[in-house]
Amino acid sequence: MGYRSDVVLAYVFKHKEQIDEVMAIYRMHPLVQAHDLAKDWEVHDWNGMWGLTYQVEGTKWYDTYDDVQGYEHMFDVVQKFVEERDVFLYSYRKLRIGEDDTDIEYGDDCNDPDGELMYELYERVSLRRDIITNF
Repeated sequence: MGYRSDVVLAYVFKHKEQIDEVMAIYRMHPLVQAHDLAKDWEVHDWNGMWGLTYQVEGTKWYDTYDDVQGYEHMFDVVQKFVEERDVFLYSYRKLRIGEDDTDIEYGDDCNDPDGELMYELYERVSLRRDIITNF
């Protein structure tokens, strides 16, 4: 079986066209093509803001795995757009929870000066551990 994690990678953009452009470049990456990763991303209309998300539960998530590198490549693509465009506002959040109680990885980034994109993302992606019983 091996060690498993639950993972969410999420982005929020101001415009749907930004997602279309990002996905067009993302799809060209060799790892994305080799593992057909583009199909695993979902697009959301969140009250006029646009979300792009990838979510998986119970997966082996190691930085050395090709598919993990492919999913994480999305951040590189978005950063390239930010570098090349004067106004390319986005917000990003990553959460990964491993099987061990202390194995939690998180990160975020935002270049929206108003903070509304990060607020929208934090409203939609959060971390919580639960105890569930059935006795």
